[in-house]
Amino acid sequence: MTIFARKRISSLLFVGFLAGLFAASASAKLLELKPGEKSIEGVKLAKEAVFMADGKPVTLAAYASGIRKKKVALFWAKVYVGQVFAAPGLTVPPATIEDARTVLNTQPVVALTMTFLRDVSAGRQKDAFEDSLETNGVDPHSEAVKPLFAIVEKGGEAKDTLTTTIVFEHRKDGTEWLHYENGKGELQSQSFEKGTLAKVLSIWFGKPADSGMERLQNQFLGNAD
Repeated sequence: MTIFARKRISSLLFVGFLAGLFAASASAKLLELKPGEKSIEGVKLAKEAVFMADGKPVTLAAYASGIRKKKVALFWAKVYVGQVFAAPGLTVPPATIEDARTVLNTQPVVALTMTFLRDVSAGRQKDAFEDSLETNGVDPHSEAVKPLFAIVEKGGEAKDTLTTTIVFEHRKDGTEWLHYENGKGELQSQSFEKGTLAKVLSIWFGKPADSGMERLQNQFLGNAD
């Protein structure tokens, strides 16, 4: 084999390595989920999740899970299976939703996944978030919260069987970040005004905007649907 042939092979191998590296980066998920034994509506629940914060892995334990339903006419439509992850020491279900929100607001990292059981447009997601915020005394049109709705709109329609992931991060420098990954794996990260993430968290751990959210919260507390 000539030196030119060897160089060509080396170049091709290097190009292949880079292609694999970029492909791995493109397919990397916001959370690495480790499956457990339980499932809801065919969705495998995770026992823990790993989030990379400042280049270091942060392990989160399963904190709460349940199925979100919405009353449509005379029946309950299944919307998504939700899972919440927090520090490993918080594995016991909270006593009340208020307790859960208080505890989660103190955590450096909290993650939430929504595996959808039907297609839901970005507009309907936005409407649901607005209703929840208003129910909890938060103005959804305030400058502090506006970036959330820009993220949801850009994330687009939630598709059946795909998972939307949201990570709430309180960094050591005092800044608050929300990371949002839609079902297609497209990631958005946005810094928020201090205190805003606690308001956003009230969408799931605040006063329920409808009876369907109340049922989900009841499951988050470890009670039957």
